[in-house]
Parts: sequence; C-alpha cells; structure tokens
Amino acid sequence: MPMLVRRAAIVLCFLSFAIRLVAQDTQQQKPAEAPKPMSPTARLAAAKTAYVKRAAGADVAYDAIRYAIEGWGRFTVVGKPEDSDITIEVSAPGEGGGVSISSSTNATNNTTGRPDQNTSTSRTFNSGGGPVKMTVYETKSKMLLFVASEQAKSALKQKAREDNLVDAASKLVRKFRERVEPTPSQ
Repeated sequence: MPMLVRRAAIVLCFLSFAIRLVAQDTQQQKPAEAPKPMSPTARLAAAKTAYVKRAAGADVAYDAIRYAIEGWGRFTVVGKPEDSDITIEVSAPGEGGGVSISSSTNATNNTTGRPDQNTSTSRTFNSGGGPVKMTVYETKSKMLLFVASEQAKSALKQKAREDNLVDAASKLVRKFRERVEPTPSQ
C-alpha cells in the first residue's frame, strides 16, 4: 500500500502543478478587446454580396440599377435578402399620375335658347418625372450605408420617360460607385 499512496501523492502533486500553470497562464493573458465599430464606408468596402429590392414605382429604374450592379462585378447579386451583406432598395416614379387635360363644349340652339349639344373630353398623360431613390443598408443590422436620389426628367412619350428614368438610375449608380471605390484625387 505505501507504494500506492506514494504514486497517488506524485499524481496529485503533478496535477496541482499543472493546475497552477494553467491558472497563472490565464491570469497573464489580456482580456480580448471588443472589435472597434466600423464606419459606413468601411462596411460598404467589406461587403461582398448584395440584394437589389424594388421598393416602389416603375421597373425601368430598378432594372437599370440591378443590371449596373451585376455588370460592375464588385458585388455578387443574390436572390434572397438573408444571403446578402447589403440590400440596395430602389424606388422610382410609378406608372400613374401626370398631366390631365379636359375640355367641354356647349352648343346652344339660337331659336329656343336651350342647349342642343354637350361634349366633354378628358385625357391623362403620364409625365414620368419624379425622384429615383437608391437606399443601401446592411442587411443584418439595417444600418444605413448610402442614400441618394436623382430627379428623373418628365416627358410625354413613353420612350423618353423610360430613357429619363435610366439616366437618373445611371447617375445614382455612379454616385454609389464613387462612394464604394473613390477615385484618388490628383
């Protein structure tokens, strides 16, 4: 038995020594520092995936911004917001609204003095003008990273309205690219 007690004492001494080393090492380690908060520009620079969302209005501006982001290659455009680092929300003027023109004509019978004929005409034109807005935020934290809007010129012809929406959307993408990848000043 004394041999068994002796071995147990040696094992206990060894375990005690190992516990002291671990405790001493733990005390010497500095506590982990909390990560410093990132600026919106740094968060944009760190983002790799983007979800493009149509918030309101016509599809023309949304499509122009989505295709420009895809063509840029800086972000991988994903189909679900939960798979993205950032969400790019696009709102544009809707299809309705615009200018309304109406006219009416009353003809009177000269002999009786009563109205003979009453004609009324009304027509609505969609001018397509209004702000195109692009809002970018971090998907998980909803932190706002970028907001800009461009006024789309109004036009009476459908093709001109669409061209004006595409121009406004292109200006927004240029502003966004400048924020994400600023050109060095000379």
